[in-house]
Amino acid sequence: MVSARSAAALTLTPYEDDRYTSWSFRYCQLQEGCGGTGRGDAPPVPFGPFDHELAVPYGSDGTVTQHSTLGALEIEGSGAVRGSTGVVIPFYPPGITSFDSTFVLSFTLDEPALASLIGSLDVAANDLEGEFALASVFLCHAPCAGPGPYLSYELISGGSGHLPLSFTGILPAGAYELFADAYVEPYGAFVSAAFSFQFAVAPVPESSASALAGAALAPLLLRRRHRRVGQAPRAKSGLVGAACR
Repeated sequence: MVSARSAAALTLTPYEDDRYTSWSFRYCQLQEGCGGTGRGDAPPVPFGPFDHELAVPYGSDGTVTQHSTLGALEIEGSGAVRGSTGVVIPFYPPGITSFDSTFVLSFTLDEPALASLIGSLDVAANDLEGEFALASVFLCHAPCAGPGPYLSYELISGGSGHLPLSFTGILPAGAYELFADAYVEPYGAFVSAAFSFQFAVAPVPESSASALAGAALAPLLLRRRHRRVGQAPRAKSGLVGAACR
């Protein structure tokens, strides 16, 4: 049972928004000095809907997309990068070209919340040919400096891969960062990466809240029990009054 007080009190408050699409291109069609970088616009309204597709120029068929929305107690996001460089240059170092769809949102919870996340990660690349693809989703205390203690999923290229996402747990009150990324380094051949997720928080049911309170009190009660056990022989020595205080 969820109390009306808890349902009304829980809030998810975003305070930092860094969602974007980008590409970096260092060569095209064997032309010297051909290349550049590009970054998609931020959401038109901070913390508002983001629906963006960024085309990669220079003869590439690459596209970078992201669609994400923020609700009162839920966040939905999907991002995809796909395409090729449009040309294969023998022995050219990988990593010169990259496509990236990044979702970074920091938010606070003013009280403990029951959180859930479902979704998927997908990649397709051929490591032997120099392509690289990565898709990931992290949830950690803000600021996030890497995989988080609450949720950490990562899928790295090695052919084609699919990873379902499923997480349910209770998050303490505090500041969090939700991070998702689809990133590729194409090398002539087609390569792709994608993420998709639905994240939501809800008030902690009273039964779970009671269990949490009991778990928090358990160490204290255990210490008191050990103290009393240790004092029992003394009580037989006339220290009953001291033991009862």
